[in-house]
Amino acid sequence: MKAVRLLFTSKTKMVKPAAVTLVMFVVGNFQFYLLFLAFDLRPPVVDFILAGSLLGLLGMIPSSVPAKIGQFETFGVLTLPHLLNIDKNAVFSLLLLQRSISIIVIFILGFVSLNILKLDWESLKSISLKAKWSLTKKEDK
Repeated sequence: MKAVRLLFTSKTKMVKPAAVTLVMFVVGNFQFYLLFLAFDLRPPVVDFILAGSLLGLLGMIPSSVPAKIGQFETFGVLTLPHLLNIDKNAVFSLLLLQRSISIIVIFILGFVSLNILKLDWESLKSISLKAKWSLTKKEDK
């Protein structure tokens, strides 16, 4: 009940998060639609938005595999061909390309961040060892 009361009493505080969420939704769907166009697949826009939203909701299901590798692709292959009337192989190729691009971008941004922060592998190892040491020290107590 407290959350509902907070939602309705702080409308001005909710405008920015709602706007950011809307922008993320539009940009994400636009990026996904451009990927479909790159594969020369032209699903109807309304059907595409609904199917993409369903795929996003299915992606929220917790996974036992780290980074949900394969979960998004599996749900995509199970849902998108039926909802958009598209070949399963094309959908699977598209989803694998999207996953590959996202992993490559994450690695590149990670290395750029390491460079900006002026960290090298040795300092990262020492941070990791210090964290492990402090965790084992707390467990011993």
